[in-house]
Order: sequence, then structure tokens, then C-alpha cells
Amino acid sequence: MEARGYEGFADSIEVEEMTTPLDWEARGMERGAPFASAHTFFQTGPFRPRNLAEGFENIVFAGSGTQPGVGVPMVLISGRLAAERIVGAVK
Repeated sequence: MEARGYEGFADSIEVEEMTTPLDWEARGMERGAPFASAHTFFQTGPFRPRNLAEGFENIVFAGSGTQPGVGVPMVLISGRLAAERIVGAVK
């Protein structure tokens, strides 16, 4: 992040938390999907949260919890869309 101009980014981190599959199991999610929204119609594809953080400039999300959705191909597309937004290829 600092290489992209976010000077002092590492110094601004107040909390770091690591979650493992053992933590998911303790929370009852060993058979669920702890990473994203449910796989219901209104939480798929275009209904997933947008990949731009509303109210912030230059915060872009990638992964199964954002558009276009779940599955390896969709997550890869999500990463590509986030990268394109960062470098200005997509508005």
C-alpha cells in the first residue's frame, strides 16, 4: 500500500486478527461459507455488494463477497476488476 502512495499505512493499523478454520468450527461455521454472503438469489451476481467502498476514494474490494460473486472464476474476475479500478482502466 505504501508503494502506491499510502504513506504511513502500516503505522495506522490498530488491530490485526487472524482467523483459522478452527475458529470457524468454534463458531459453528465448519460446514458453512464464512467468507461471504449466502448463496441466495438476491445475494448473487449483480446483487452482491459493489467493489468500491462508498464514501471513500481508492478503496476497492475483491473476492467472493463482492461483485461478480462466488467461485474461483468470479473471484478472479473480481480481482481483475479491482486492479482495473486502481489503475484507472474502469470507472
